[in-house]
Formats: sequence, C-alpha cells, structure tokens
Amino acid sequence: MGFSMNTDILPVGDQRRRTLGRAVGAVLAACLAFYADIWFSKEIPGLYVHTAWRDDPYDALISFMFVAMPLLVCLSAVRLRLCRRFEPLPARRALDLLQICWLLCMAMAVTLASEWVSIVAAGHIATTTPASAGLIAVLILMSATVLVVTAYLRKARRTTWPRGQAPPEPDWLADAVILLERESSRLGRPGERLVRAVCWTDRSVITQVRRHPLWATGVFAVLLSMFTDSPQIVLEGYRPALAIWFVAVSSCSVFALIVIAGRYLHLVERPRRRPAPLVYAAVLVALSVPVVASFRGSLWWIIGAENSTAGLAQLAELTIAIPFAVGVVTYAIARLLARRVRAVSRR
Repeated sequence: MGFSMNTDILPVGDQRRRTLGRAVGAVLAACLAFYADIWFSKEIPGLYVHTAWRDDPYDALISFMFVAMPLLVCLSAVRLRLCRRFEPLPARRALDLLQICWLLCMAMAVTLASEWVSIVAAGHIATTTPASAGLIAVLILMSATVLVVTAYLRKARRTTWPRGQAPPEPDWLADAVILLERESSRLGRPGERLVRAVCWTDRSVITQVRRHPLWATGVFAVLLSMFTDSPQIVLEGYRPALAIWFVAVSSCSVFALIVIAGRYLHLVERPRRRPAPLVYAAVLVALSVPVVASFRGSLWWIIGAENSTAGLAQLAELTIAIPFAVGVVTYAIARLLARRVRAVSRR
C-alpha cells in the first residue's frame, strides 16, 4: 500500500513503519562504522602517514565529515526518538527520516570516492606498505557496505514513500520542541520548570529562528565551528590570525551544509517561494570558501603567488577574492533571472 496525496499519518502496525525502521537502522550502523574508519585512519599517527588521502583536498573533506556526520546523525536522532511503536507516525516525519538517511549515504559515498581518487592519483595501488594495504582493504569493505545500504534504502523508499507530496508539518524545529517537552515532563517537579523554559524558548527564540533562518544558521555555524575547532587550534598552537581563518572556513562549510541540507531535510517550514538573489549569493559564497581553501595549491596563480612562498596573508586574500567574485556573479545572474520571471508572469 502506498501513500496517497491525503495521507498524513502512518497508523500503528503499518508494514511500512517496519521497513522504514530497518532501513534507518542499517544506515545509522553504516554511519557508525564509517565514522570509526575515518577517525582511526586520521587520528592514529601510525596509520595516518600511510593514507593516500592525508593531503588536501581529500583531507579537507574528511575533516569536514568529522563535523557533518555527527550533525546529521543528531538531526535524525531527534525525529527517530519521536517514532514510538504504539503511536501514530506523521508521514512528514517518516519522509524526512528517509531524506536524511539518503543524505548520509551520499556523504559517505562522496568521501569514499575521494579516497579512491587519492589512491589512484598518488599511485598507492602500485606501491603499498602493509599498513596502506590494510587501509585499502578497509576502504573496499566500507565501499561495499555503503553500496549495499544505499541500495536497501532506495528499495525501502520506493516501498514506503512513492512519489507524491508530503504534508507540510511537523518540521524539525517543531519536533525538537516536542521532544524537549516530552523528556522534561518525565523529570517530575524539576521537569516542570524545564517545560516552562522550553515553552518560553519556543515562543521567543524559535519564533525568531523561523523569521530569520539564515541569520540563525550563521550564528549557529560560528558557534559550532568555534567549539569543534578549539581543540585543534589549542593543540597545534595556531596563531590568532590563523585560528580566525580556520574557524571562518569551518563556519562557511557548516553554514552551506545547513542551508542546503535544511531545505532538503525540512528543518524549518517556510512559505513556498523563490529565494531572494542575495540568498543564492550568500550560500554559494559560503560554499566556495572551503572549496578554495581545499584546492588552494592549484589556485595561487590567480593572485600571483606560489605554493612554496605563499603565507597567511596570501591565503586570506585567495579565500576572500574568489568567493567575493563568485558572490557578485551569482547575485547578478539571480537578479537577472528574477526579473525575467517577473516579466513573464505579468504577461
């Protein structure tokens, strides 16, 4: 039985709920194995020196996965926690779980593909050490696992959610508030105060987040990047200027991830309207910053510098100049297309 246009609830005992649960469980298990793989290969020096993907741009992508994977898993955990076996399940919640699992599979696939590219580019297939051979064996196993899990998720999606329009509610923010209220109410008397605090947050903070999602995303991206980057900054003794640049690049990465994935994952329910040209420009500027930082070795010629002599000043110049140009071009094209759309609609 498939979804119809008017279906907004999956009843208790529905077979599709079991299919959904197995698919989500398989994806999360694959994510755990994947995260363990990249953590051990990157954080253990004896293994890290034998990886072909230890240099940028491959290493930059893996470093980004250290933040992106837990963030996406936490987003899925909020909705998964509300999927109670003996309670009806909103179809919106079910679809969004499938969407975030699909995004997790794509993130793992892209990272593993970049590792394969680094192996071929570095010639490690022809010359391997026992440690690098072991890493390649793990890479083969993880690649096969992700392929199998992705195929299973695709089959589960076809079974549980044929093409069609899902109900607009609840979005992720609404589910987060519901979960906080439910968990706080279990704490007895202290929980009553937490429930009131959650209600106040919903009225005062969440309302502002819904009104200004881009600004809220920017603040969250900066705070999260400062938290996750601080250990590396302290342990490696970054200078203040380098630390600021490092956090800025991470913040742009997180901002681009949340804005792009948020629209796909239904984080905030917004009116269906075309984003303003400035939104397109902001997202592409944020996306271009980590890309430029990762491929800086091939882009120094743009500012007349060389890889062997470039310093922090040249690095900052490069990661400002190219994203600025990208933003200007994107804004101009978006404005032009918006005018054409308005002109056609008036005819």
